[in-house]
Order: sequence, then C-alpha cells, then structure tokens
Amino acid sequence: MRSFLGGPVTARGRVYGKRLEAVREVTTAILAGTDTGELLGLVVGHARQLVDADLATLALPAGDDRLVIEAADGFLAADLRGTTFPAEGSVTGEVLRTGKASALADAASDDRTTQPIVAAGLGPALFIPLAVRGRGG
Repeated sequence: MRSFLGGPVTARGRVYGKRLEAVREVTTAILAGTDTGELLGLVVGHARQLVDADLATLALPAGDDRLVIEAADGFLAADLRGTTFPAEGSVTGEVLRTGKASALADAASDDRTTQPIVAAGLGPALFIPLAVRGRGG
C-alpha cells in the first residue's frame, strides 16, 4: 500500500489514520447534535477497534450508589448494555472514586463480582476513568 505522497504506508501510519478517522466521526456526530446514547456508542465502538479489544463498555452513575452500562460494543455487548450494578464493590466504582485506571490480568478471578464483566468471567480488562472539563466521572 502507498500513501498519497507515494511512499509506503506503515503500520504506525495506518493506526494514526484510524485514530484520525475516529476523531473525525465523533466530532462530526457532536456537531450534528447526535443523540447522547448513539454518540456514546460511537465512542465505545471506536475505542474497542483502536485497541483491538473484544469488548468495550462505558458506565455512568445512575443515582447515588449505582452505575449503568450506558454503551457497549463487541462480545456480550447486547447482554451488558443497560445493566445496572452497585458502585460499591465494583472495579468501575473504585476507578470513578479514585480517578485512577485499573488493569486486571484476569477479570474472571477478581473478587469484585458486582462488576458485570467480572461476573461474566472475561479475561484481561482495563478500566479507565473519563473526565469532562477536568472533572472525573
């Protein structure tokens, strides 16, 4: 494959191109006033594809002590989307409370079974807090 300048397209160049396309799509959706649920689904889908993951989810607060998986893409997405679970005793709750990412080598062996992907017996997992205008959560 060749770039528009005639040189070879590297793996790094393809990844960069995918990132730019994801940013373009999300920005276009925001500017178009896309429904929040659809927009979150678009973000989660791109995130999953960019890191070549089997599943990506996005959980938001649903009241004082509960979380809801608002968007999901990939393996088990249809089963997990809309699932509510307690913030206390979940990986996501801890990540939101501390503002720090958490990596699990094997989610299936984690003892925080209130977390839906832990309960589903999935393997490696990464939980990352998102911030809006400098505020976590």
